[in-house]
Amino acid sequence: VKIQTTSINKHQTKSAHFQKMQRISQFVVIAGFLILTSYISITGSEIGREKGDHLIESVLSSTSTNSYFAGKMLGVLFLLIFQVMIYALLIGIANIVLPMIHQKALINLDFFKGISINYIVLTTLFMVVAVILYILLAAIIASFVSRIEDISQATSSVASLILIPYVIGLIASLRPEIGFIKVFSYIPFASQSIMPVRIATGTVSYTQGWVSLFISVLTLVPLFFIAGFIYKKNIFKYSNHSLLYNLLH
Repeated sequence: VKIQTTSINKHQTKSAHFQKMQRISQFVVIAGFLILTSYISITGSEIGREKGDHLIESVLSSTSTNSYFAGKMLGVLFLLIFQVMIYALLIGIANIVLPMIHQKALINLDFFKGISINYIVLTTLFMVVAVILYILLAAIIASFVSRIEDISQATSSVASLILIPYVIGLIASLRPEIGFIKVFSYIPFASQSIMPVRIATGTVSYTQGWVSLFISVLTLVPLFFIAGFIYKKNIFKYSNHSLLYNLLH
């Protein structure tokens, strides 16, 4: 006999939905940290190695700097999209195959029942915009690299910045109303880890979340042109000085 339990307590149901959203936000913070760390390393290594090996002269002899930079950024973004699609496909296959062999499904889709589509879309867009922002920042730092030995320093300096919103995002899941957390939830490079958590705890509305995302998108556009300008300006500059010296001069 199949027995179905239905809750008639609206407040209890709403609380359960917020708890699910908090779990999703915590997963996004951790997954976003891992993804950003990986793609910052990829971007910095690609740009730094080409310049350090003096391969960029032959590449740019047949194409413009702006087109090459835009193509490289799109290539990294397409790689990210392809990777996410592969993961989604593998999870989908696992969810179909595992019940057939009398095993528990990898992801219980019932968990997502009652969670707003608005929240899922907003959280996904936050992560996409954040990845692009950090890729552009990594491209800017890597443009100053003249030696292969400085590639790891360039990528680690950008990756270390991710630790700040990562830690704040974990704190926000416990104390979302702290003053500095409110401020950081609207700051690009940090909002992707903090604003979804604040929405999940019910301390801010979806409207405020979309405002925070809009601020990040507005930052994304000029940062792309700034990154392209810095890349074009420094791509043929070679120096025996350290990365820190090149950044300051």
